[in-house]
Amino acid sequence: MTNHLLEISTFDQSFGIDNLSRDLTESGKLQQMPQDQGIHGITPNPAIFEKTRQCHL
Repeated sequence: MTNHLLEISTFDQSFGIDNLSRDLTESGKLQQMPQDQGIHGITPNPAIFEKTRQCHL
């Protein structure tokens, strides 16, 4: 199966995700995303951090 995100990267374009999770960072999946899926950036949703902050108050 063709990964179109990897194809687009040949045109100096990149894509990011907006669902940072503990599983992505601890499992090593985040580190593999550029070469496996063509994902080169991450923008965490600020609402996630707000919910986390509220849980720890």
